[in-house]
Amino acid sequence: MSTREKVILSLVAIAALYAAADHFLLSSRPATPSPSAGGTARLQARTAKAMTALGQTALSPEEDRILDLAESSWPTDPLLQTRLNLTPEVAQRAYRYSGYVAAGDAAWAIIDGVEYRPGDELESGECVVETITDRHVILRSKTDPDARMTVPLEEQPLGVRARGL
Repeated sequence: MSTREKVILSLVAIAALYAAADHFLLSSRPATPSPSAGGTARLQARTAKAMTALGQTALSPEEDRILDLAESSWPTDPLLQTRLNLTPEVAQRAYRYSGYVAAGDAAWAIIDGVEYRPGDELESGECVVETITDRHVILRSKTDPDARMTVPLEEQPLGVRARGL
């Protein structure tokens, strides 16, 4: 083994020992507190105090509904602006943007299981890929150059593997 290799292995060993010591011996971070009955009671008391100060004794049914909706799962991004002024046949077609790859200045989108770059025509022949981002793709209709459709990236929840991997 050369001297260079010995130095590299020594540095790796030192880094590993430091990481182990930091994790097991030097870690003084407190554990994440779990919600307790006392903490929940304090929060409810503060909420009641704030509502009393505002002259309210309870949430109105509309405010309660808004809070329930805000906490529920949203099927689409409410802030994503889409223009669906395509022909009815194209607008009814549901495209599936399932993957994004970027390498340098080049970007690829996986739409309906096929890789596309900006400017590529979709296999359906109805649209052309105009813009690819990590959040959505913009498709332009071939028949009406002003008609565009934004298709958001379908993200998989953490811990779920794609089929075939």
